[in-house]
Amino acid sequence: MKMRNFSLGLLALLALALVFTGCPTDPDPERIYIDKYPAPGGVSVTAGNGRLVVKWNAVSNAATYSVYHGVSNDSKDATYYGDTTETTLTINSGLTNSVKYYVWVQASYNGGGISPRGGGASGTPVAATTIPDAPATPTATASFGLVTVTWEEIPAAASYKVYRAPNVADTAGAYTQIGTSSAATFLDSGSVGGLLPDTKYWYRVVAVNNYGDSAPSTETSVTTQDVKALTANTWENGTLVTNEKHLYTFTIPAGTTYNVQWNHKNDGDDTKTARVVVQAYKLADYTDYLAGGSAPTPLFSANNGWTTPRAITVTTATQVLLIVQWQGTNNEGTYAIQYYDPADAALPPQTAPTLYSASVILDTDYSVSSTKTGIIAVSMNWSSFSDATGYNVYRSTSRTSGFSKIHEARETTVSGYTFPASTSYTDTSLTTGATYYYAVSAVNANGEGKRSVASPVTVPTPLTLSEGTQFTGSVTSPPPALFRLAVTTGNTYLIYRTGSVSTTAAYENTTFTDTEYYNNDYLVPVGSSFTATKTGNIIVRVSGTSTYTLIYADLATAKPMAVPTSVSAAPTSATAVNVSWSYATVSGEAITGYNVWRSVDGGTYTKLGAAGSPTATASPYSDTTVSVGHTYAYKVAAVNANGEGTQSQPTPVLSISALAADTWANGNLADSGQVDWYVFTADTTGTKYIWWNSGYSSGSINYGDGTKTAYVDIDVFSSSPSGSQVFNGNYSNTSYSSAQSFSVISGTTYFVRVRVPSDYPTRTGSYAVGVNTSSSLKPGEFTAVAGAPTLTSGTWANGNLASGGVEWFKFTATASTQYIHVTFGTLTDLRVQLYDSTGSTVGSSTNMYGSTRYTSRSVTIGNVYYVRVWPYDSSDSGSYQLAFNTSSTTP
Repeated sequence: MKMRNFSLGLLALLALALVFTGCPTDPDPERIYIDKYPAPGGVSVTAGNGRLVVKWNAVSNAATYSVYHGVSNDSKDATYYGDTTETTLTINSGLTNSVKYYVWVQASYNGGGISPRGGGASGTPVAATTIPDAPATPTATASFGLVTVTWEEIPAAASYKVYRAPNVADTAGAYTQIGTSSAATFLDSGSVGGLLPDTKYWYRVVAVNNYGDSAPSTETSVTTQDVKALTANTWENGTLVTNEKHLYTFTIPAGTTYNVQWNHKNDGDDTKTARVVVQAYKLADYTDYLAGGSAPTPLFSANNGWTTPRAITVTTATQVLLIVQWQGTNNEGTYAIQYYDPADAALPPQTAPTLYSASVILDTDYSVSSTKTGIIAVSMNWSSFSDATGYNVYRSTSRTSGFSKIHEARETTVSGYTFPASTSYTDTSLTTGATYYYAVSAVNANGEGKRSVASPVTVPTPLTLSEGTQFTGSVTSPPPALFRLAVTTGNTYLIYRTGSVSTTAAYENTTFTDTEYYNNDYLVPVGSSFTATKTGNIIVRVSGTSTYTLIYADLATAKPMAVPTSVSAAPTSATAVNVSWSYATVSGEAITGYNVWRSVDGGTYTKLGAAGSPTATASPYSDTTVSVGHTYAYKVAAVNANGEGTQSQPTPVLSISALAADTWANGNLADSGQVDWYVFTADTTGTKYIWWNSGYSSGSINYGDGTKTAYVDIDVFSSSPSGSQVFNGNYSNTSYSSAQSFSVISGTTYFVRVRVPSDYPTRTGSYAVGVNTSSSLKPGEFTAVAGAPTLTSGTWANGNLASGGVEWFKFTATASTQYIHVTFGTLTDLRVQLYDSTGSTVGSSTNMYGSTRYTSRSVTIGNVYYVRVWPYDSSDSGSYQLAFNTSSTTP
């Protein structure tokens, strides 16, 4: 119902909102003008009777404009008149006719910048000599209880008369003057005749000066905003579009408390789609605010669209204004709102029940009944209310529409005792593959409350599972997975599953007696054998959040059900690998052995052991047909008289390779479970050094050759893979490329294990490993210098280093102390390092530069030594000479 007496007499003061009081002052007379902020251009002046109409061009990013005027053509002498956010302003005070005035405009920018004063245009006010021209068509804008009328300034006008007419058959009725204005704007607050909500009004404007009135402007119209009166205890439905506001009013009696409640898409009635903001004010306070008064204090402001009832308590009778608006982009749509007295005993329940769960079950899971008519059901339960005598359950295939009532739960009285209404329900009238939405409402003798949030449930379509066929999949809850299995009366079957899931099974679409129910005859234990009491189908429900496998078979013809797990392979020597596994015990299942299948170098899997017989009777099984230089992977399957069961997942690839002395062996760890083994036999007794490189980097240092990507964990064992550990390289991600030492005995075989560190399981990829006798030269480096140039004592040899390069020389010691000398060509700085015939360093490296260009080392006469030369700075390059002798004197 529209309120036709809504604002009479309440808005009389609104016309005061635009009246200037006092004289304007410059907001910042000491402001500094910064030239980087441009001044407004296009300043023009039109003179009228005691006024100047000033216009200018808009400036990008300007917040406000300040207007100045003066009788001197110097902006510094100008007088500040006022500010505006528009690009026009009328100076209609402080001017004298026949005096020439200059005008300037200054822009204040968002962020604080201020432009110079631009303009200098002039005009001379003169007394009017004729009536003014008629104003152009005005613009009328409506808001709550107000209409703002604006028009183009008429320079010859001294003031304006504003007229309003009621709407008659969509045309203007008789016009009545409603006010005057000295500026080109007027706020109609309804002080004459009043402004009704949702009503069309017409406006026109007349310009006035001392010669008389102009002709009226062309008329314009506007419709005021609708304000609806709410009825207590009655839901009012609305639809919000972008930026829209809806207004409602109601009156609260003195000394009472009333609740306001609403719903939207995220809370309450789930058929609603808008997310709303609701604010409540005293109508008188808000009307005063619109007329220029201070901002009112809201009775409440719910910015998050709550549907929890919001209470309003008053001491005197109060007319309340409710403002309902959208809460930002994508929150448009429908809503409902109401107000009510919470103390009213005649009210239906005001709060919706909370629907705790709605999930797919088998109807035998929870329901004790002598008749079973459908195996698939949806079970749900909800919160209870003390003022409810029952509940209604609704269902739809759409979230927002089409809900129909499918169940009523009511309290009952037996022998004088009242039993509360049930707060649970099982829906068995379903279609597989469909998605349903459920909602619940509370009822009492006064009616029905609003519905709970609709909860979606998808009923899966059962998959047909063939006997002896294993199904592997993943389930998320909800929805569960359903399977249909065929059985024959008198046959014994096994249903077996793996994975962290729960399973329930029952016969499909079968009527049972009470005796059968209590004997648990229709329930099928999953994971153990059972004898079918009926011919037909069994439905198995799998729920949870996990990957799982499911298989069923007649035990008379069934192959093994379970699949071996934890299958692993590890060498016991260079020619033998142990394959180990676990196998779950399945009730009623006979196992006679296990087949072990092997793949060599990525080829097809072939069964190990004699044809027609199980490979092994227990774990582990020793494969003694392996050899160095190949990769292996294994799978295991259980065997009984009916054949072989499902094979396990393959083990990670196992590599057994020979490790040549002083040579890099390249490998790739494809997954975190892979283990690579290397074998070498020590040729001497003493110290060996193991090297590796990978993808680890620290700062600017990249260990290894920089092309590897794996982190590695390296260990060395003596005599066999399970022998004593002579080196533990569990350095996680440190991936050292410096040599790590361990002791060896000549003729003993050693096994090197390479794997991904357990604390970095994802750092798989390429790597390289090697063993040599040098603590400073990587594998292959020392072997490569066997052909280095031979130095003659006292004779210079020429060298030329590239950037980052290395050059080698060798000599036979002629004395117990040998001196190494350098002279520089284009290279001015280098380093030298001496090595013995085993690759071990002799002393430390020396930087050869400046006046000291030699170094000495103690050596053994007759032994061969190697000199390594490289630039001090890796970016340096150039020529040099190198020599050795027995003196510090240059050769």
